[in-house]
Amino acid sequence: MLKFKLWQAMAWMVVAAAGVRSSEAAQYRLSDLLVEGATFRSGDKEFFNFHNFTENGNNVKGAENIILETLSQPNRNLDPLVPLPPGVPDCGAICLEDHGFRISSQGGWNVIQNENYNMGLDFSVRTLGSCLMYGVDLTVAGAVNDGQVDGSTTVTSGISTLAHAAAFLHDPGTDQAIDRQYFYQNGEPICMKLVDVDFSMTLQAANVAGAQASAQHFEVFFAQAAIPEPSTYALLLIGSAGVGLVVRRKRG
Repeated sequence: MLKFKLWQAMAWMVVAAAGVRSSEAAQYRLSDLLVEGATFRSGDKEFFNFHNFTENGNNVKGAENIILETLSQPNRNLDPLVPLPPGVPDCGAICLEDHGFRISSQGGWNVIQNENYNMGLDFSVRTLGSCLMYGVDLTVAGAVNDGQVDGSTTVTSGISTLAHAAAFLHDPGTDQAIDRQYFYQNGEPICMKLVDVDFSMTLQAANVAGAQASAQHFEVFFAQAAIPEPSTYALLLIGSAGVGLVVRRKRG
């Protein structure tokens, strides 16, 4: 546990020094991803098996007008203000970055007085590197006035539900909401190499004059962790030994 905490501290210093790292994002039309065998990568995560796309209500967009864009962000758990629950993750030290995607549409999603809109999409994600997934992030950006925007992601493996993240806008003036949830199976933290995801969104405007609800985009990220390589442990031990030597010399 001490080794993992040292590694987390070192990782946070690296991120703080480097700032937010960004790479050129790739964009994909949902209509192209609904084809059998279609995949895309975001960092070391591969997204595939897009299916069960449903859309109904007012102002439907069509899969050809819905865009998925690859994104990466510093792992939010490296921020001391976003502490990990006890025992999470159970597979090692947290990795520096979360990888995922933004889902948006041309012109955004909008409903007005007494209108509603619903969309659903299922997909799978697997890790191609050494970092395993231990949590999911869901972000929604938009605006409401006498309305609401709700987004949810349910992460499963087989018949087990590992996590359910929900982000919503219900109050005027709120333009973004974030929810991070961690993977549990039978009440215990768990890390996964492959999971299935059910994503859904709902927009609804009340039946009053001036009511509206809009969603600019949703973002889905997967938090990652890995057991540090032996070389990392060696560096930590060397660093600890160096600190101990300096302390001894000062005391002498």
